[in-house]
Amino acid sequence: MEEPRILTAREEAERNVAFVHERLADADVVHVFGELSFATVPEFESTLVRSVRIGKTTVLDLTECSYIDAAAISVIVRGTRALGDRLRIVAAETGIVARVLTITGHHPSHVTL
Repeated sequence: MEEPRILTAREEAERNVAFVHERLADADVVHVFGELSFATVPEFESTLVRSVRIGKTTVLDLTECSYIDAAAISVIVRGTRALGDRLRIVAAETGIVARVLTITGHHPSHVTL
């Protein structure tokens, strides 16, 4: 029987996040489940860029995001600069993600859970 392999920090982080890209008639929605951290930023940015290229409003749904760090915020900042009003951020009304977004000036629309 093989000994269980210890995961690297990146592998562990990648297990703790999922992205779902949903195309609607008037908007693209990127749903984030889990933690947005330095280790998951490449996949997050690539998912967001795919949505942005479509040219419609992009809704970034962070209601199920449990953690966000500076690397992920930098992706959101670049997205906001590129899209302006065409990037909508949705987050739970309370919690660390809503707090970080508010502190950084990215006031999300809130969803009461």
